[in-house]
Formats: sequence, C-alpha cells, structure tokens
Amino acid sequence: FRFTALLERPDASAPWGIEVASALGSEGGLLVVGVLPGSVAAGWNVRCLQQDEPELALLPGDLITRVNTTPVLANDRGAAAKAALTGTSARLVLRRPEQQQVLHPHRAPAHVPGVAWKAPAPPRPAPDPPEDPPP
Repeated sequence: FRFTALLERPDASAPWGIEVASALGSEGGLLVVGVLPGSVAAGWNVRCLQQDEPELALLPGDLITRVNTTPVLANDRGAAAKAALTGTSARLVLRRPEQQQVLHPHRAPAHVPGVAWKAPAPPRPAPDPPEDPPP
C-alpha cells in the first residue's frame, strides 16, 4: 500500500515529530518507528481519523520513500531526504507492508501514534423499577 502524507507546520522551527531509523536493505527508505504526541505528525494522524481515513495515518513500520521531490536512498541513510525537510510543508511518500493492518479506532482498539484512543463507556443499566407500596 502506497500513500502520501502532506504535513504543514506553523514555522520551520517546529519539529515534525516523526521518529525514524534507516531501513535495512538496498531499497533505501526511512522506517517510521514512532510519532510524538502533540507534534505536526500527530496532528496529521488526528485529521486522518476525523476524516475517516485511518489508513493514511503514519504508523510504526511505514517506510518513507520520498520527501518532497527527494528520494530516500540507501547509500546516504536518508541524509538528503532529511535535508529536504527544512521548510514549513512536507510531502511524504510512504509504503506500508501489506501485513500491517489499520483499524479505525472507533471500531476497534487500535493504536495510532499521537492519538489517544478511549473506549466508549459501556451503557448504563436501566434503573430498578420503583417498589409497589404495601397494601
């Protein structure tokens, strides 16, 4: 599954909030290992859930293959792509492994980084009917 994330931050000093590691193998890419709560990336995840598009949320295990117009190459460990993240907007092209399933948090308790999932409260039991007065 390939998808694009369009991130916007208020100014160039605000952190993106994506924790990454260099991916192993010859293809290159930056492996998403986490999304920091309250970050720009966490805000993207919240918007994805609000728009009922949880499959577009950034998840651990996603592979960033391109940042703006810069491919993430194995031989530079993503240095060129990281350098492309200097502005206030970023277009990330990602690939998600097929076995990684995304569940909507309103339907199942899935963890989407940067988004707190709260299970709905169980329904309250009906109150007991009033007792009949003695005759």
